[in-house]
Amino acid sequence: MHELMKFFAPFVIFFSCCLFCDDTPISHAPIGVMGDHTHQKDEIMISLRIASMKMRGNLLGSNVINDNQILELPNPNVGMPNAPANLSIVPKEMDMKMFMLGGMLAVTDKVTLMGMMMFQELNMNSNTFQGMMGRNLLGSFNLSSEALSQISLFGLVDIHKSNLEKTIFSIGIVKSIGPNDKMGNILTPMNTRIDVIMPYGMQGSDKSTKLSVGYTYKKFYDLSSIGVQVKTKLNIEKKNWAFGNKYESSVWWQQLINENFAWSLRYKISKEESIEGGDSRIFGPVQTANPYNYGGLNSHLGIGVNTTFHLFQSEHSDRLALELLIPVNQNKNNLQMQNKNKVIIGYQKAF
Repeated sequence: MHELMKFFAPFVIFFSCCLFCDDTPISHAPIGVMGDHTHQKDEIMISLRIASMKMRGNLLGSNVINDNQILELPNPNVGMPNAPANLSIVPKEMDMKMFMLGGMLAVTDKVTLMGMMMFQELNMNSNTFQGMMGRNLLGSFNLSSEALSQISLFGLVDIHKSNLEKTIFSIGIVKSIGPNDKMGNILTPMNTRIDVIMPYGMQGSDKSTKLSVGYTYKKFYDLSSIGVQVKTKLNIEKKNWAFGNKYESSVWWQQLINENFAWSLRYKISKEESIEGGDSRIFGPVQTANPYNYGGLNSHLGIGVNTTFHLFQSEHSDRLALELLIPVNQNKNNLQMQNKNKVIIGYQKAF
């Protein structure tokens, strides 16, 4: 808890200094929730979100598994030439950064269009062990990838809007545009270096088209608000493979500290199916080359701060927010890396 307070202290100090603004900090959901609000006709909004997440160690389902135990598991690609019988490459740590640039335009008082593009940076460090005999550690290697990953377009429709309650229906298309055949140099269990197509999770995208549908409800009180959002993302078109369908729910509570600063608690639960299809060029004695080792049921607790202030002059305030997502429960599909904390920071400005 002490480390958590040290993490948030600089933001609390900064946000608390942003006084005498018009818009309320609780009019928008925590920054990790998207598609939670609409605008009046002809209003526009721009936004920038930066998310950073780390993965470290491995889970088999919901149980921690160490390197020696992983090396005892069978290699699903054992039929390949020179392939060891067991897994021999173990992912150790992965860093993911996402940069999301968005915009909103209210075409009527009831319908708002929202578009977004996402750029991502991925880095993974893995250890390689001998494929047979002593299974000694041979060394480690790093894979990295960066790409403009996806673009999306949504329509947000106000089902009900009043000063105390808002209900929004959203529907949109998410198009993955990044490459799905990026190469990387790996250390093999034969103690050689070769270039291969990187595993699914290290690719710029899956080249799929997904349909996203969501529902958001918010209720406001004098000094607080509550909200709930459910949404799903379904594959409607794919190339040879695509990340699985995803279902997600969030419920949150926000509390005003002063007229320009609020804090929030959010509980998020998500279920993602395994990869649909596969790429025969992605193989190797490593868990990330197996399309069944993706997806699962995960839940997170979010702690956030949200502030309004005037940086650029307009009728609306600037908005700056931060949210820390802490894993509560992880039940992975088979063998996968373990999620650690995720941080999201965002800036929004309406005109």
